[in-house]
Amino acid sequence: MIKTILLKVILIVTLLFSFKDSKSQLILSGPEIRLDDAFLLHRAARNFLKDSTVTIILKTNLLHPEIQGITQQITKSLYCIDISHEINRSRILRKWVILHEMGHVLDLYDGKLSQEPQLWMGKKINPDLPWDARPWEQAADDWAFIMWGALIDEIPPFIIFKITK
Repeated sequence: MIKTILLKVILIVTLLFSFKDSKSQLILSGPEIRLDDAFLLHRAARNFLKDSTVTIILKTNLLHPEIQGITQQITKSLYCIDISHEINRSRILRKWVILHEMGHVLDLYDGKLSQEPQLWMGKKINPDLPWDARPWEQAADDWAFIMWGALIDEIPPFIIFKITK
């Protein structure tokens, strides 16, 4: 057990230093994060976020049972993604949530989404909207679907339907 954790830490530190000289985003994750999940996030950031100075912290956390992930913008180039412990049982759902949260990073970075003040596309966010009707959540799902198709060679766990007028 300790040997496995130590090996993961050594591998993560080695990877961090190997990415330092390259023009790429920095992904920091603790030993509780699966390496393939950290690599997925790194590939998503490298392919979809063009700023190589961005750092993303990926960690698990005890979240409300109905919340699978939360993204926070700390500065323009520093983000923290918390993934619920509950989704660790499903590899596919975990990957979807990571990509969904990465979608929030992309929208925060581009200024489409703002946390302070809470704005979406320059307009005040209505916290009373049902979750699936929130445009910033729909946009994160759209991002997740696009990134899934580009980065993962499996059928996505969800199908996104768009209803247009």
